[in-house]
Amino acid sequence: MNSKKPHLWKGEYRSFVDIAKLESIGYDVLKKAFYKSRDIKQAVDYAKNTFSVKDHIKYEYNGKMYNLSQITSVISKDTGHTTETIKGRIKAGWTIEDAIATPKYKLCSTKQNSYREKIGAQVKIFDLNDTLLYECNTYGEAAQYLNTKQTNIVSTCNMSGIFQGKYKIRSKISSPEKKEFLRKQQKSKNELWCRINYSSKELNSLASKRCKELTKTLYYKKNKVEIREKVRNYYHNNPDIKIIYNEKYYSTNKKLIQARNKDWVAKNKEKHDNYHINYRRNASDTLNDVYIKTTLAVTLKLSADQITPEMIEIKRKQVKLYRELKTKHYE
Repeated sequence: MNSKKPHLWKGEYRSFVDIAKLESIGYDVLKKAFYKSRDIKQAVDYAKNTFSVKDHIKYEYNGKMYNLSQITSVISKDTGHTTETIKGRIKAGWTIEDAIATPKYKLCSTKQNSYREKIGAQVKIFDLNDTLLYECNTYGEAAQYLNTKQTNIVSTCNMSGIFQGKYKIRSKISSPEKKEFLRKQQKSKNELWCRINYSSKELNSLASKRCKELTKTLYYKKNKVEIREKVRNYYHNNPDIKIIYNEKYYSTNKKLIQARNKDWVAKNKEKHDNYHINYRRNASDTLNDVYIKTTLAVTLKLSADQITPEMIEIKRKQVKLYRELKTKHYE
């Protein structure tokens, strides 16, 4: 069995291409059907009853009829265009004549006209006295006339309309409404921009989202003290929720919190040292659980899990008794 022709069909091992040619069916349909059913007979039966766009649409060239794959290779040999270029143009709806005659990376005349109608880039150039100097169909033609870049023409039409202080440039899309829209789109932080209704769903959703953000920001600025007081009271009345929230926030923002703390300590080293001195002094005076636990861990060399509440209470009484005896001795 030939590994390149793995399918047994009519007494011989054949490839998909050979079977498709023998049965006059679409190669792509046959291949997809086989990988679904894993049965070559079922795949052939399915392909005979299914049309393949690639193999069954015929194109006329030099008096002969070809399918898509055939005509791309024939035209490529005759014209020097790549098969990908020809195939892409035909699939895009170009005529055979346009696909052959149009240079690479160019649009055919019919596509250019439809593009101009869709985009509406008819450009008129005036002097400062509103005398028409030149009228063209594209921004590129206007750029050639003024010996500049196309982007300069587009930005001039969309914004001020005055180029180099000498010319007035107007295009079909540079209407006052269009200019107003572009101006407000650039200043998207303006709350008024968010309250405009647009024809596009995407712009409406973006405007709505931005509007909510601005409204929330403005409300917080006006009611900053009240909001903080409400949050403080809520967490004071619900300490368990505050602990859960803090743990969740710390677990998701651990590196950020640590970096922020290091930065604060570096900038406020003296304040940080004084705080810890006062904290240790206060812990020593009040004999809180942390101080007693630390003392037990250091003296007895125990871990935090090994220290029980009973041990902490006994150690606290021991330290108190020791301090009382010490003060009486010196008196």
